[in-house]
Amino acid sequence: MKGEELNRLKELMSTFERATTHQTGVHRISGGFAIADLDEVKDGKVYLTLKWGVQNDGENNVHTEHFYFDEKILSAKDWDAVKAEQQIMEAN
Repeated sequence: MKGEELNRLKELMSTFERATTHQTGVHRISGGFAIADLDEVKDGKVYLTLKWGVQNDGENNVHTEHFYFDEKILSAKDWDAVKAEQQIMEAN
């Protein structure tokens, strides 16, 4: 991956984390979080692990999900047209 693609990957992962906290409602809870980690880039796909939930003094509830998207998204000429939430699919 080139420098610009890495920057786009960071932006996409950050957007994915923010969207997850809002869609799941954990942004309203103390200790709510969502963290996307890069697993690997293989065969034209970028694989991510998403952990989200609530961790605080009274609760430890963490969910782990696996997702992937097409690596070509990161080199799209019209980056603004790329919709991260629509391009990431759950990897079962």
